[in-house]
Amino acid sequence: MDKSYLSDKTIVAASREFVCIRLLTYESKSEGKFLESIFQGRNGTLENTVFALLAPDGTKITRGGRSPDRVFRGRTQEERATAMVNAMKKFADEYESKVSKSTSRTLPTFVDFRRALNAASCDLQPLVVIAGKDAAATAKAVTMVSEIAWSDEFVGDFAYATVDDIKELAKIPNATTPGIYVIQANEYGTAGRVLAHRPAVDTITAKDALVVLREGANRFKAKSKDSRQHIRDGRRKREHWEPEIPVTDGNGRPGR
Repeated sequence: MDKSYLSDKTIVAASREFVCIRLLTYESKSEGKFLESIFQGRNGTLENTVFALLAPDGTKITRGGRSPDRVFRGRTQEERATAMVNAMKKFADEYESKVSKSTSRTLPTFVDFRRALNAASCDLQPLVVIAGKDAAATAKAVTMVSEIAWSDEFVGDFAYATVDDIKELAKIPNATTPGIYVIQANEYGTAGRVLAHRPAVDTITAKDALVVLREGANRFKAKSKDSRQHIRDGRRKREHWEPEIPVTDGNGRPGR
């Protein structure tokens, strides 16, 4: 999340009329292909960041760019934010009668825990993980947590993931039994620690789930990153992340 732009209160308010999608770029072949159809860099390849506003059918209603700054015009950040808000309001009004007003919302989980942990680290968010003893228990907890996730108190505050096997959390100390976990990823998204936990997903109540998310949110400490220092420290510590598809952004190191 760009703390100086996308966290602008007027943009956050306007975004409530939209489905905000956080895709994975080089961490998903299918999502990367979709992003490449929205915007390509000077070399005609997928870049690390992509932005556009889309219609309900997935077609672009603005041009694509690396960021909102590249799409909305203005001399200052405030002017560009205002231009973005005005466009969002215009399109929300235009499409209001064409979309369903269902109040049922699914939990926005990542494709797997490994990539969810990495994205949570990148976005400086706590990660909620639901680990049921079986598919039925997990599904029940997902429905419960989804209602909390979309509440005014928590909307947009967490990343989410589910796991079918608790062994997927092997890099998280003390995450050894089914339940709901709130995890803080390390600075490189390769490991983490438990901030809050409630065991036995199948017996957790809505009140239990609310408490564990509040505990996790209160204990989470976001630490901003300087990209150059982050890269230097990562090389020194021999941190390595293997993307699903090759990195083609000219500002990055290919394949890393």
